[in-house]
Order: sequence, then structure tokens, then C-alpha cells
Amino acid sequence: MAPATPGKLVEKPCIEPMDDHRRQGMTTSDDSDDTDEGTWLVLWTILIIVAVCVVAFGAILAGGRFLTLRSRGIPVVVRSVPNPEGRHWRHGVLVYGGLQAKVYKLRSLRPESDLSFSRQSTEITGRRPISSLEASFLEDDLHVLSLTDGPADWEVALDDAGDTALVAWLESAPSTRKEQSVNRIDRRHGLERP
Repeated sequence: MAPATPGKLVEKPCIEPMDDHRRQGMTTSDDSDDTDEGTWLVLWTILIIVAVCVVAFGAILAGGRFLTLRSRGIPVVVRSVPNPEGRHWRHGVLVYGGLQAKVYKLRSLRPESDLSFSRQSTEITGRRPISSLEASFLEDDLHVLSLTDGPADWEVALDDAGDTALVAWLESAPSTRKEQSVNRIDRRHGLERP
């Protein structure tokens, strides 16, 4: 703009006053950046809160499962067969029941057992000491029992007390004939007549 000379009028730009409706519709780039940052901040906060809640819930489930099962069963390490040597072993707790022994894996959050052995169909097919590769992650006082439960084959690493308990549980199983006769009892009428 040229400097004003005396006697010459300088035109000034006319600025219209804005009404509130036009002022609210106008946003600057700084305002939209603040809004985007605020939205992302809220979304990240919600995501972090949900993640913390999921982790806390999982920790409570795992801790509760660990504390309740540890006092009721025998610690075992189990794997399905065939597997490469020293691979796929899972730590757990073996809990004996009337007709089934249930294995609860330590790294599982399932409320029910992860594996069960039937008392009537489980057989011990062999024993062996732990291998040198397995000795790197298993305790020295453990040995491995080979089990067959129906069509499935398993290996269970136990100490001497656990081995004795498993053998006693299997050998004290009632005979199949006795199981059938117990099932023939009618609760309302007593024994069923042939």
C-alpha cells in the first residue's frame, strides 16, 4: 500500500461484523487438530482401560485356578505321543476322581480339565528315566510313565510318590462287571429284577 498523501483519501477495507452463526461454523486448523487429538486420546484411554481389565480378569482366573488346584492334586508334566524328544511337555496338576483322573494345565484358563484319563481304559505301558534333553527343564527326581487311554497315547512325568498314587488308583478300579451291576439299581424300587 502506498503511503497516504495529504488531500487524498485512502480506502480502507470494509470488515463486516460476523454473527455468531458464522463464527461457530468457522474453525481454524488448530481447532480441528485439537479435536482430533482429543478424540484419539479418549480412544487410546478406553483401549488401555479395556486391556488392563482383560489382563486383570485373566490373572484372577489363572490365580484362582492355580490356588484351588495346587492343594487338591499331584504336580505332573504331560504330553501326547508321538512327539519329538523333549518337546510339547505341559506342566499341570493331576486330580484323581472316582472314574477319571483329570489334568489341569497350568497355562490354561479353561474352567474344566484339559485332559482326562478313564480309570477303566487307562493302562501303564512303560517306564523310562528322563532324557538328557528333558533334564534341562524337568526335575531330576522325575521319571516318565507311558500311558494308553483308549486310542490315545500319553507320557506323564511324575516323581516316585506320584507314580505310586497313579498305580494304586488304577489297580483299585472296580471291575467292569461290578460297575454294570451297580448301574442296574433303580433308586425308587431297589434292585432291578431279571
